Amino acid sequence: MWKDALRTLETGPLAEIGLVAFVFAFCMIVLYAFWMPKEFREHAKHIPLDDAPPHQNGSSS
Repeated sequence: MWKDALRTLETGPLAEIGLVAFVFAFCMIVLYAFWMPKEFREHAKHIPLDDAPPHQNGSSS
């Protein structure tokens, strides 16, 4: 039933190109996440939690 419904849509080659581009981009993002340097991963892990203002050297108020 679903196969027949999808065949009648006739989306053409642009849908296939879009699907391939999405899968390629998704795989590249996953590979980048796994091969990211550990220091950068640790820094990125704490970004949402580091809401404290930066320290200014010299004066303590």
